[in-house]
Amino acid sequence: MNYRWLGEPADSTDYFGRFKVAWDRHRLYVLVDMVNDVLYPTMIDGVENYWKGDYIEKNLDENRPGADH
Repeated sequence: MNYRWLGEPADSTDYFGRFKVAWDRHRLYVLVDMVNDVLYPTMIDGVENYWKGDYIEKNLDENRPGADH
């Protein structure tokens, strides 16, 4: 993916992703295609470093306050 906020660039042989977003008056549609063949566990107690895990995350800024997430 070409939008990186944190860390070093991902190795495309381990991690590749792309997405499409569409919407209409009533719904938001998100299509994600992700390949990640090496998973890195980051959570010791289920909460610690949850934002660094190998997963897909989407955030919606409905009111546009300009926060980071």
